[in-house]
Amino acid sequence: MKQNHHHAHPEIWFRPSPSLSFEVLSKFFVGEEITATPRFGKRDETHPKGYVPGTVATLRLFDDAQQEQIQRQVRITKIVAKPIQDFSPEELKETKYHSLESIREDLSFFEGRPVHANDIITLVTFAPAS
Repeated sequence: MKQNHHHAHPEIWFRPSPSLSFEVLSKFFVGEEITATPRFGKRDETHPKGYVPGTVATLRLFDDAQQEQIQRQVRITKIVAKPIQDFSPEELKETKYHSLESIREDLSFFEGRPVHANDIITLVTFAPAS
């Protein structure tokens, strides 16, 4: 059985999107204001690129030219997977998205296909690793 090494060295990549420009993302990164991110699908320990609470992950911010600009270590604190429509605005507050629709728009952008209200997403919550 092949061992999953992603759980030992997880990464969370951020790049500009229709809802969050590089300038906005970089301000959030520098101020450590982003403490959660939505990811498409169920990204718990059962997924090959899943996340496990308690593990240290590397956050990577890429610019519009796909060049890495910022990197920092965080500890995964919580994983919640459910249909996007079941998340409350309060649960999504720390992602810095203003609405469920903007999350769907960005996930559609990254996935290259429409993301529907009943599609499963995972909210990955994290804190500084120090």
